[in-house]
Amino acid sequence: MHLNFLRRLILLLRRFASLISFFKSFFRSPINSKVISHSQYPANHPPLPSNNQALEAYLTDETYTPGQSSNSETRPASFLPDLPSKTIDTSQLAISEHIEGLVAVHASEYQRYERSIVFPREYRDDYYLDPLTLSFASPIKVGRWESRIHPEGMLYFYDTERNVVTDAYLHNQSTRSIIDGYVDKIEAYISEHALASILPKNRTLVLEIRTRTGRCGYYFVDHDNQCLFWLEPYDAYDMIDYLKVKMSLPIFEWEMRAQYWRHNELFPDNIPLSSATLKACKDWLVFALGDVITSSQSMSFFSLDELEKLLSIVDGMNVGEINNDKNGGRGVGSAWILYRTMSIICRERFLNLHGQHGARLNMEQTIHDPRKDGTLIKFVSPLLLFGPSEYFANLCRISVDSIVKKVNWTRFLNQVTDEWKNHTLFATVLLNANVALLAIQSVDAASPDFGKRASTQRASYLSTVTSVGAIFLGLTLVRLHRKADIVFLVNRSVSVIGLELLAILYALPYALVMWSTITFFTAFSIFCYSFGDALTDLLISLSCFLIALMLAWSISTSYETTPYWKFSMVVWYERFGGWIGGLLNRWREAESGSSAGCISLGVCGRVNWHTWWPRRRKGGKVVVGDDGDHVGMADKNGDPDVGNTSANAICQGAV
Repeated sequence: MHLNFLRRLILLLRRFASLISFFKSFFRSPINSKVISHSQYPANHPPLPSNNQALEAYLTDETYTPGQSSNSETRPASFLPDLPSKTIDTSQLAISEHIEGLVAVHASEYQRYERSIVFPREYRDDYYLDPLTLSFASPIKVGRWESRIHPEGMLYFYDTERNVVTDAYLHNQSTRSIIDGYVDKIEAYISEHALASILPKNRTLVLEIRTRTGRCGYYFVDHDNQCLFWLEPYDAYDMIDYLKVKMSLPIFEWEMRAQYWRHNELFPDNIPLSSATLKACKDWLVFALGDVITSSQSMSFFSLDELEKLLSIVDGMNVGEINNDKNGGRGVGSAWILYRTMSIICRERFLNLHGQHGARLNMEQTIHDPRKDGTLIKFVSPLLLFGPSEYFANLCRISVDSIVKKVNWTRFLNQVTDEWKNHTLFATVLLNANVALLAIQSVDAASPDFGKRASTQRASYLSTVTSVGAIFLGLTLVRLHRKADIVFLVNRSVSVIGLELLAILYALPYALVMWSTITFFTAFSIFCYSFGDALTDLLISLSCFLIALMLAWSISTSYETTPYWKFSMVVWYERFGGWIGGLLNRWREAESGSSAGCISLGVCGRVNWHTWWPRRRKGGKVVVGDDGDHVGMADKNGDPDVGNTSANAICQGAV
């Protein structure tokens, strides 16, 4: 009893102290000189709080939390009519915890295309229509819901009063009761937390029944800011997982816009099409078309043919006709293709960090550390005659940062499938050649003993096996990659080892055909040299030497990174300068400017080697003149050597 008395006394003292503090703050502020009535506040101004601490926080423009007192000075009375509404702490919102079965989703998670609605087969002998049956459409309105049809054929419903849209089948009474129940609960939550004043006015609520869990997915759409929002903290990991950078709101803006246009793609007649949207889409298509034509590293997700077709479609659109389909306009179908294009545009800008420092400017530019050949491909590539290295470079080029464009993936598939088909053809020819070689009687007679085979036969057997393996692998890869999904390469490109193994697999038909060719040539050479004919041996040796020289020549052209005249005159000399250095040392002893100290290069003039060669070995480099006709020496810092210019010049007469 005494405890209850003390509790009541303490509560009374607290209320008395709070009342005193209120009157102190009230008489201390300037508002005591003027009485403010409710008529002086704007019509949409919230009512004054009844709690004294809340009133003090209201007058001092502070956010009020229960149990917190304020010591700030109040505003003058002249500012009171313009005071904003009381700030609401939105970080504490968690609507899914208050409404059972509600879950936040985004537009790309909408499960319209994942629903597998099965109709049972029904066999009938007849189907009669009633007399004067003139209408065959479903009811336009179901309760307060209006039925609408997507251009793809999906039926969905729109509540124009509450601005709610769903593609749940509301002709079913139980489903409609579930959706209406969730709408009522969400509106009650908004009213309970006084969110109506801060929520966007031009908003839409989207609901769906999830296929696997049966829960109700939701998200809100703000059409003015072109974004989605939720009444709870939302984990947007699935939306940004494929962009591995430190995320910020300016970067996330383009992904949110992509989600907004994705929503409009799902419900194209939710809002009328604006001329600004049509203009923005047309402007981007014109830019992308010009970029694809003038640049080989365009960032556009579309090919040249696709861009031309899209631009012709958009050019024929008229906003007035689309929004007013009563006059025979294009209707929601035109809006749908425009919204889908805008979604792709925004997604492309998000992946390329559009508008950010360090934005991606071409398709081969990475925003991370460039990939390098791993240990596996460095070890395996020489065994497979460097085929995997080339495929690995091509795969890295079309999957920069795990971003794969359909046009590049399709072009790459067409290229490799053509190569596999050619390898299969070559392997078939080699198989026939090996069979013909083994059918020669003298080859079989060359076996030393019964049960043993000659060297020619062993090499031919190996060539036969590798050619058969090339045929098997080539046909299998062509069949498996006839309609390979782009997701396959995206998943592989996440790790370097994934691309390395894929490059090795793609290079196997080429490597097997090459090894089959080498072993067949070995078998043929052994067979030819086994007769001991000197003239035959000489002709074959000379032919092999010339072919090897031409092969080395053709391979060396792939390493050319400089102008050809410089490559032929300087780089080749540097490559082979080591073993002719002794010859140059004799000229180095000659006097400067004498004819003995110069090496004649025919039509290319004369070079003072005793001056040029030592500087070259000390780190000097060749500098091309502004006119592009002469090459002079430079020191290690790249500064031209102005001394003895005429002696250090190589003319371009041979080019």
